[in-house]
Amino acid sequence: MEFSFSNQNLSRPQAILQRFFEILPGVLSWVIILGFIVLGLARPLAAAGLILAFDLYLVLRFTYMIIFLLFLRSRLELEAKTDWLARARGINRLYDYWRELNELEVGPKGKQDLSRSIHKNELRILEKSHQKAPLLDDIHHLIIIPGKAADIAKFSSTVDSLLRSDFPSIKIGVIFAFEYGVSQSLRLTVSRLIERYRDKLFEVQAVYCPDKPSSKYSNRSAVINFAARESVKYFNQKKIPLAKVITSYFQAGVEVSPDYLSCLTYRFMVSPYRQAACFQSIPVYNYSIWSDSVFRRTLNASASFFQLIEAANPDNLVSFSSYSLSLAALAEFDYWPQGPSSIDTAMFWKAFIYFNGNFKVIPLYIGYPIKTATEAQADWFKELYCQKKEQAMAVQDFPIAMRAFLKAGRMPLAKRISQAFKLLEAQLSVTLWPFLLLIGGWFPALLCGREFSDSGTYYSTPRITFLIFSLMIIGSIMILVLTKRVLPERKSERKILAKIADGLTLVPLALIGIFLQSLAVLNVQTGLIFGRRHSHDG
Repeated sequence: MEFSFSNQNLSRPQAILQRFFEILPGVLSWVIILGFIVLGLARPLAAAGLILAFDLYLVLRFTYMIIFLLFLRSRLELEAKTDWLARARGINRLYDYWRELNELEVGPKGKQDLSRSIHKNELRILEKSHQKAPLLDDIHHLIIIPGKAADIAKFSSTVDSLLRSDFPSIKIGVIFAFEYGVSQSLRLTVSRLIERYRDKLFEVQAVYCPDKPSSKYSNRSAVINFAARESVKYFNQKKIPLAKVITSYFQAGVEVSPDYLSCLTYRFMVSPYRQAACFQSIPVYNYSIWSDSVFRRTLNASASFFQLIEAANPDNLVSFSSYSLSLAALAEFDYWPQGPSSIDTAMFWKAFIYFNGNFKVIPLYIGYPIKTATEAQADWFKELYCQKKEQAMAVQDFPIAMRAFLKAGRMPLAKRISQAFKLLEAQLSVTLWPFLLLIGGWFPALLCGREFSDSGTYYSTPRITFLIFSLMIIGSIMILVLTKRVLPERKSERKILAKIADGLTLVPLALIGIFLQSLAVLNVQTGLIFGRRHSHDG
């Protein structure tokens, strides 16, 4: 569907709809919070009933989280030793490869056997789709790394990690993308960096956005869009099909594992929907997280806690942090949207709307290092909150996506309603959880009149809430133990003591993560009520 994924230059009817949907999440959040306070004063019995219903809902949500974290942990461990490049080679010679897979000794069932069984099922799905997989030798990787002057020192570590990849470096291209108006000295530094890697990669270039951003909101998206458009020109000149170029968006300084690109290549080849999908890695932490103090480490870990859960559920998964997709698909839906929204999640919704609801997110089940706020940063807590706020900017995708759903006549009505409900529920639940969980159960009892204090509900509501809250704390500890298994192994001479200490530092992770995210989302929602849009660039 043709739709301008932007909140700028709108017709009057569309501008009115845009403002309505911008205001809606924030107004609903504040109405529920303030309305609950009023209801607790006027009708404490009704408020208590709502709290009990909400407690039950949260128990179900925590059960959901535990199930998906178990699944995520199992898949990461299951695929830890997978030879992705060998599987990618096998796709191009399926007849012989099937025979080799079937002739392998099975023996006692283990992780590799289960992984192989999943692999066979993926091959069957590919065969039934009648979609021919691209040849491995024809696939190229394009890595776009946007940066500023302060990021120059980080570029080398990212490129060096790509060179350590088991995927052939002669098929990897890297583009350093810079904003408008960089200094000449910076350009010289980048030129020297390019010369260092020119003979080691398929191509390495730097692009400098020639135009000043039209607004404070479009800086980063303008930079990476310019880089992507220049890449399209380059591959067209080289007569390399865009459908065989996998484009990835990396943060400066990220070091991926040696099998990252091979895993991505395999997932791209085996997926029948490769030209209408993005491939999402799993956010994990690198060894530097253990160099932080206990308090900083706990807060850093909480920064992406719920992304781990959502990454395990493809039905609710949208793009975030680092993701990859076909350059042909990126060009088809006209690159990343520009405006005051998260370029990560906004890309998914733009593609989802363009492909009439048929755009998918495919998890890679391989780790992507998370950026953390370290002790070297003087304002590390502010930096952490800014990370939370950047994640919360997905709120600004909501009004644009809702306008698109109203116009998407070719998208099934049930899918539009379902996605709209998921979007709205996500905005409200993350804002309301802390208030209703920790305060709501006791609020009617604290502010009630004598009539309510004589009823059984007066005594039962806080006790039931305390019981359910205790069960949720146990569930939180279970979640944190599972999350701990996703973290890198800590090297310590006191292994048992270190593991106990590390586990204890993660206990407050869930609650801290919920509160920080809640404050960030409520901040963005409240800003939108008053027409204040937040820039992705700070």
